[in-house]
This record gives sequence, C-alpha cells and structure tokens, in this order.
Amino acid sequence: MLDDEKPTDIDKLTRQFLLGDGRNRWFDKSYVCDRSSAVRSSNRELGSPCVPPSRYVSLILRFSLLVNGAGKAAINFEHSWGDGVAIVRFMNEIFKDATKHTAVQQAPAAAVGHGPQKLQWKVSEPIAAGIKAAMARFDADAGSMNLDVRPQRGR
Repeated sequence: MLDDEKPTDIDKLTRQFLLGDGRNRWFDKSYVCDRSSAVRSSNRELGSPCVPPSRYVSLILRFSLLVNGAGKAAINFEHSWGDGVAIVRFMNEIFKDATKHTAVQQAPAAAVGHGPQKLQWKVSEPIAAGIKAAMARFDADAGSMNLDVRPQRGR
C-alpha cells in the first residue's frame, strides 16, 4: 500500500504504519477456505465456507507492505503467537536479497492509452451508511489509542 504522508516524527510514523487512516489497511486473521467443507465459521450469516486455521491445516499468512511518501517501508500483519516468525523470516530474506542484488535497470516506458483511473463504487444507501458508521468507529477507536514508542538501537 502506498501512503502519501511523510511523517518525520517517530510517533506519527508508527501511527501511520500501524493504523493509517483506516481506509486502506486489511486487519483480519488468516483463514483457510475450503468450498467443499460443511464447516462454517462463526460468521454464518455471510455463509462463509472459511474456518479458522488449526494445527491440522495449512495457514495462509496475510500481510501488508506499506510504503509512505518519504520511501520508508514497514509490514503490518495480524498474527497469533507463532505467526510472526514466518513473516519476519520472509521479510528478512527479501531484505537480504534486495541488498545483495541492488542492480536496478530502468525499463522503457510502456505505451499506454490512458493512465490509472479511480474506481467508482455504486453502493446502496444502507451499505453507504454502514461504511460511514465503520469509518466513524475506526476514527474514534484509533483516536483513543495511546502509542508509546521506545526506539531501541543495536541488537
């Protein structure tokens, strides 16, 4: 995800990477979906064929790679006690490879008929009201959250 903001203060930077404005972050646990399964999650009204992962099924980890307007990057992911190791290991391997193989070549610009276009969503009034209420709830919850950032240097 690309954010336009360029905070220089560590507290604002942490808040940006942790929460953003709540409009472009995906905060959700990973689930394993099996269309043939008769087991349903607790979200029965949606008819979801997804079940929370257990030790007997493979787990798909979701994460967000965030880059802000100043080029600083972070990862954000929902996890339980053991999930973080897999994501951090994966990101460490990417970092090692990217710093070892730093050669980047400028590719010629592709011929495109038009630039990107903003998607316009048509939603019913009840859905729009639900989205507005969710945004207000996020803003209230995020505004009440206290962050205490304590940077550590070295290992």
